[in-house]
Amino acid sequence: MDKEQARIAEIAQGNDEALVSLISDWKNPIYVYFLRSLSNSADADDLTQKFFHRVYKGAGSYKPNGKVSSWLFTIARNLLIDEFKKRSRRPKESSL
Repeated sequence: MDKEQARIAEIAQGNDEALVSLISDWKNPIYVYFLRSLSNSADADDLTQKFFHRVYKGAGSYKPNGKVSSWLFTIARNLLIDEFKKRSRRPKESSL
């Protein structure tokens, strides 16, 4: 188990310091990923917060057979897909 995998295991056990460390290392790359896709900083901020909440809740289900970065970006991609689906269901605003 490498350092990143050990950190996810610690998060799964409720170690808040491990979560703070993960946020410190990954906040910017994840935010930029969302910002490039959404072109809106407020939406990117919101999804970044949701992302770390999902990581915290899902850390116990992480299987250390792949790279942590792949797992993290899969979570980010799935959140982005959910956001685009939600947006497509919103009624379009029409000008009067």
